[in-house]
Amino acid sequence: MEQQSFQTMYQQEAGPAEVSLVPAVELILGEDVLTLERRLAQWVGARHCIAVSDAASGLALALRAAGVLPGDLVLCAALGCALPVQGILLAGASPVFVDVNPNTYTLDPYCLEYALSKLRRMGEPVPSALIATDLFGAPCNYPALEEICRSQGIPVIEDLSGAFGAEMNGRPTGSFGRFAVACFATPSPLEELGGGAIFCHDDLDAHRLRTLRRVGQQQVPGEPPIPRMGSVDAFLIGARLENCARQTEQRRTVAGIYRTALGSKLRIQQLARGSQSAYSQLVVALPCSCDRSRVSAKLRELNIPADAPFCGMQTDRSEWNRVMLTNTLALMGRLLSLPIHPYLSPRLTRHIADCLLQSMDSCRR
Repeated sequence: MEQQSFQTMYQQEAGPAEVSLVPAVELILGEDVLTLERRLAQWVGARHCIAVSDAASGLALALRAAGVLPGDLVLCAALGCALPVQGILLAGASPVFVDVNPNTYTLDPYCLEYALSKLRRMGEPVPSALIATDLFGAPCNYPALEEICRSQGIPVIEDLSGAFGAEMNGRPTGSFGRFAVACFATPSPLEELGGGAIFCHDDLDAHRLRTLRRVGQQQVPGEPPIPRMGSVDAFLIGARLENCARQTEQRRTVAGIYRTALGSKLRIQQLARGSQSAYSQLVVALPCSCDRSRVSAKLRELNIPADAPFCGMQTDRSEWNRVMLTNTLALMGRLLSLPIHPYLSPRLTRHIADCLLQSMDSCRR
């Protein structure tokens, strides 16, 4: 029996009198999704945007479009969320972690050069790609990273999951690398339950991405399925996009108050030269003498939600990580995420900063 569409079955069950009341609904890759793709591409200044249902699948799709094959090595930052690693594994590749800058917490260009030279001395092949993660809303140092990768023939994939709306040298995040992948799940400036997007500038790359997305759900053996964005996610993300620029500026104002109140007493995440953060999270590094769990508990007693940031160190306990990731290891257990919101008042922001300093004084080891 030939499979019937949902629309046909509904019309048969509803009867002739109700057929005219049934709209034509496109639940997957409908007009809402196509409209969102055009808006997002214009926002980041990319020629093309391809919407997907989640960022991990989007990263896997970008890796495959970049020519990464199963068994290849892919570089990624040691500090961040699990999405890049998930995307690498979905593409059948193997992650190689690179250390971060101790001040910006994003991938360090000098550490990238050292990792590449170390792999070369070990007789390993040149990695097939680099995934650079914009962490806590702050962009990576793309001018330096792209120069290093260009000399090695390594394509760069930007992971702007928490940094939608940030900038580097006047260019918005999402416009760097051969591909850029955004996640709209929390914590993100657009903050939805799901959805992702891939940005690129080349027409052939865009054609390949759309082809892979179209055939991705056919369950080809050995190939991961590539989910497609639903119209509901597209509608909700599009609604949040209306206020994204204004709310990003408001979060920057709140972050400025934090920096004034804490800057001389506590290390707040620094920004790469020429960059502006979207501040999806406001992260500080506590002194080694402070116990983060006790500081966090003290703040919760004062009704201030502060805890470890949403992202952390990748937990693979290998010899490579022990030797190569010294900056990341030194930050573990010290990073604390403070409340930040577009509508957080200056008075309340300063109150949170004062409470943090008091909690730190009472929680010395």
